[in-house]
Amino acid sequence: MVQVHQTQANKGPKVTANLAQRLTLLEKKVEQLQSQAGATFTGPVLAGNLEVTGTSELSGGILSPNSILTGVAPLVAVDTTSFTISGSTPTQITNAWTIPAGDASATTAYRIKAYGQGSVGSSASSISFSLSGFGTSQATTGMNSGVITSNSFGWAVEGILVIVSGFAAHYEMYGVATVGAVTGGRTGTSSIAFNANAISVSITASSATTLMMVGSFGTPGSGTTMTCNLSTFERI
Repeated sequence: MVQVHQTQANKGPKVTANLAQRLTLLEKKVEQLQSQAGATFTGPVLAGNLEVTGTSELSGGILSPNSILTGVAPLVAVDTTSFTISGSTPTQITNAWTIPAGDASATTAYRIKAYGQGSVGSSASSISFSLSGFGTSQATTGMNSGVITSNSFGWAVEGILVIVSGFAAHYEMYGVATVGAVTGGRTGTSSIAFNANAISVSITASSATTLMMVGSFGTPGSGTTMTCNLSTFERI
């Protein structure tokens, strides 16, 4: 029998050549994942974009369950500032989000969702919404004249702008209004859906801009007003 006396040099488990190689590979993989991280964390707030990949391995982002999904996962900005309008001139009704110069390239899309309530007095009036940014307001859509006379209403509108090129964009607007209800489940007397689009609108995408939703009344009378209390913004 051969006795092995432990010394300071041979105490503890032995690391074989194979195990040492595996540990080295693991360390390199951890370093690789850290260097490829697609999100930047600033304190408790998540900033930047999370990259979505369509490959079978995690490479700089989140593994996509569908091989056709590429690009970035949208991060949502939320604004709870109250905006109120009562006139016939298109007026800001959501926060104006900044889009830096060079951010808007072909196939880049931006989306604003807005929610609120309002009332129309004794005079019938149409109500319109549109997106304003890149030097233009387009895809105006809204409720027809007379449908909400002398009544309150709740509304939700969504607008999407897709960059076609540095000189053209596609706008989409759609929404719904529930007459006779302002808050809660909004089970009013009737609902009105509306939508519109504008294809190949001239824009200037190379310059910094802001994007917001604007609203207006056709023929506002006494007691006619509308307020937005919540809107969200996404780069998609």
